[in-house]
Amino acid sequence: MCGITGLIDSSMSRERRHEQVLRMTRALEARGPDGTSVSSHAAAATFGHTRLAIIDPVGGSQPWLVGLPSPGSMLVFGGEIYNYRELRSTLRGRGHLFHTNSDTEVIAHGYREWGPGFFSLARGMFSIAIWDDGEQTLYLARDPLGIKPLFFAVDRSSIQFASEPKALFAGGRITPALNRTGVCELLGMWPYRTPGSPIYEGVDEVRPGEMVSWSSGRVTRSRYWELSNELNHTTSFEDAVGDVRDILRDAIQLQLRSDAPLSVALSGGVDSSSIAAIAQNLSDETPRTFSVGYVDPISRFTPSAFRPELDEPYIDLIVEALAFDHQHVSLTEADIHGRLDDAIRSRDLPSMGDMDASLLTFFEHLSAERVPVALVGEGGDELFGGYPWFRQAREGLTAFPWRDHLSVWSGAVRDDFAQTIDLEGYVANRFEEAIEQAPAMEGEPQELTRLRTMSFLDLSRFLPGQLERMDRTSMAMGIEARVPFCDHVLVQYVWQLPTLYKLEGGREKQLLREAVRGYLPEEIRLRRKASYPTLGGDRHTEFLRRAVMKCLDDRDWWLADALDKNAIQNAIQGRQQVPARPSVWLGRILSLYRWSKIYDPSVNF
Repeated sequence: MCGITGLIDSSMSRERRHEQVLRMTRALEARGPDGTSVSSHAAAATFGHTRLAIIDPVGGSQPWLVGLPSPGSMLVFGGEIYNYRELRSTLRGRGHLFHTNSDTEVIAHGYREWGPGFFSLARGMFSIAIWDDGEQTLYLARDPLGIKPLFFAVDRSSIQFASEPKALFAGGRITPALNRTGVCELLGMWPYRTPGSPIYEGVDEVRPGEMVSWSSGRVTRSRYWELSNELNHTTSFEDAVGDVRDILRDAIQLQLRSDAPLSVALSGGVDSSSIAAIAQNLSDETPRTFSVGYVDPISRFTPSAFRPELDEPYIDLIVEALAFDHQHVSLTEADIHGRLDDAIRSRDLPSMGDMDASLLTFFEHLSAERVPVALVGEGGDELFGGYPWFRQAREGLTAFPWRDHLSVWSGAVRDDFAQTIDLEGYVANRFEEAIEQAPAMEGEPQELTRLRTMSFLDLSRFLPGQLERMDRTSMAMGIEARVPFCDHVLVQYVWQLPTLYKLEGGREKQLLREAVRGYLPEEIRLRRKASYPTLGGDRHTEFLRRAVMKCLDDRDWWLADALDKNAIQNAIQGRQQVPARPSVWLGRILSLYRWSKIYDPSVNF
């Protein structure tokens, strides 16, 4: 797991390229606390790398120069190729000689053998950059689900890339700037943005499952992986249960490969508990588990459709039942409030407030415990239909169902400003585009097509936001978060099954629940979905109210004239209803404000 940077520019001297890429790379030192390196081995190319040493700590240093097709070629990558041992065995059978046990060397030889076709053979989470000096071509590739980030910027005859926008800013050629698209994304979509819309003007993004090639100033985009549109009519529910169990076990087995200490983040829900239980079953050692919550959780808790009950009793239940080596991290309001700006810096964009801040603090604890790898349950709900809106989509689907609950409150934006940028039209167009992209499955009734479409929206629009949060908060603390439910082999298999298998017997996520039968206590296997814990409580809400009122009085930021001050004050005083919880809608406004103060974006439209 690492941070990667690079610049291709034949008009610059090697020294100047080195200086720029070094600045970019140092901006990503949190992603790779075990080492920083910059190399120039071609007339036009300089790559940078910050390393978190997980696989082959001695032999896996980057940038990588050996085994590539021509002198002067270079490779950097962030993430893990989990099936590197199997790929290395195949390559050895084809005559390749290896000098390390690293997955980096497997990528180099894999590219030499198969060219860009290697990307479709890799099973893992990755962002990869290869400069092929013989072809004078840069290849950028991102894993099928977009677990690892990769941004780039093209300027006439040059291209630069990085794991995070902050590194592009540090290079000095790009500054934080918003056009109409970026503003609409922030106010209408964020924190679940349109794929390929990094929000900042001049910054582009390699999309999940995509390869971008650049040569002589020309950018070419191609998909090397996408969801199939063939429906599996022949597999019974019982057989599907067995297949899901086997594929999930295989994915977890691969993701247990590590030369560094490893743990499981445990919430007491079926997703994370399944990972922990299967990991224990597959390993010779009892895995360390960690959980996060808040001091005095009962007084802060209000049941909702997204969070009907507390996690703590279920965490205690599975820890006792399976005898995990467990630690629970209890956070206070001070922990969260002290991390809000850090959360924004980790995202380079407005954060999700207390949720991001708590993850930062949680991963900081893992770092202090010297456990740099954590398996997490992200993706289980999106893949198996765990959110309330999945079942509701059977009756109809007219908009992104999470927007009112989790994005910026639309009532907080002045009508005239919203009309000027056509905010609602923008969001409606992005929704229609997403619906049109959903793969059609021949032979499914219309009501099941709606369910499948909702599943596609969860995987292609909602999940990327969750993965982005997980990547930024974990890597900001030098922790590698692995996501077994986002294994693309598992995702593809589940996608092709009849959609109703996810609701078999009338219970959400029933396919997964049956697949993990026998691994978990029944109380946890059958537990209802509960979302990630938020801080809550009257004192936190009051903190947000005071902070938002102060930002409304500040006229020196780009949204000062765009927010509806009266509507926000009425909502704060209880005279106007807001669909989201106070900690969400107030938190989004405060985060927009604090991000604006930290990054000072220019607005161009």
